[in-house]
Amino acid sequence: MPDAPADGDFAEGQALRDEIWTPLRALTRTQRAVMVLRYYEDLDDRQIGAVLRCSPSTVRVHAARALGSADDPAEPGAGPEVCRGDHLPGLTLAR
Repeated sequence: MPDAPADGDFAEGQALRDEIWTPLRALTRTQRAVMVLRYYEDLDDRQIGAVLRCSPSTVRVHAARALGSADDPAEPGAGPEVCRGDHLPGLTLAR
């Protein structure tokens, strides 16, 4: 992950934000949620599964597909959505 701008330059901060979030937008909402919960919130697969109402193995599948789609942008978000994260108030997992 790129380093944050040290001098607090707004334009550099926006460029960094775009660099991070642009690839995430190509993912399905569940894959994006898994990536954010894993790498930004530092949750393990069991905790992510509890948040999204799916098994830890399903979390791992979504993470693997998300990371794989970063290598192959022709196949973003392959596979069905089987986590049920829509129940969370205030959590927007928009596509």
